[in-house]
Amino acid sequence: MIAKPPTLADRRLVALFQLPLAAAISSAPLLASVIVVVTTRDVIGDDGQFDRIVPAQVVLHKDAEPADVETLRALIDELCRPMGVEQAEAVLGELAALTVRRAHDEIADDVLASAYSARLAQYPRDVAADACSDWADGHRFWPAWAELRAACDRRVAPRQLLQQALAAPVDR
Repeated sequence: MIAKPPTLADRRLVALFQLPLAAAISSAPLLASVIVVVTTRDVIGDDGQFDRIVPAQVVLHKDAEPADVETLRALIDELCRPMGVEQAEAVLGELAALTVRRAHDEIADDVLASAYSARLAQYPRDVAADACSDWADGHRFWPAWAELRAACDRRVAPRQLLQQALAAPVDR
C-alpha cells in the first residue's frame, strides 16, 4: 500500500512540532487526526527577530481513535528517545572539527568530552545533531554547555509537549 503524501497542512503540523522530515509521511496524517493545537506562541531569536511559531497548548481530538493515539504515541516516544553516549560523541566530534576551542591538556579535553557527551546523550539524535550543526554554521567558537543545552531544549520542547498530550488520559 502506498502512503498518501502529506498535505500542506499536515507538513505544517509536523514542522510545528519540529519533527524530522522523515517522520512527515508516517506521522502527518496521524497528527492531523489525533492532535488539536489549541494555542501557539511566537519565538524571538537571539537577534531579537521573529524566529518561529511553537505550540503552547495541545490536546487530543475528542473523537480520536484510541488505536491512532497509541500509534502516534509510540512514534513520538521513539522520536523523543535519547540517543546515548556513543552517538553523542560522534555528534560532538563533528562540532569539534568545525569550531575552535581553547587549548587544553589531554585530561581536560577528556573531561570536557565526557561531560558534554553524557549530557547531550539525553537528547534525540536529530535534535542534538541539528543544534550542533546550526551552532557550527553560526559561530566560530565551541559553545558553553548552557548554550548548547538551550539550543537542544528549544528544538525538543514542542516534541515533549506533544508527548505529554499523548500520555494524558482521553476524556470521552
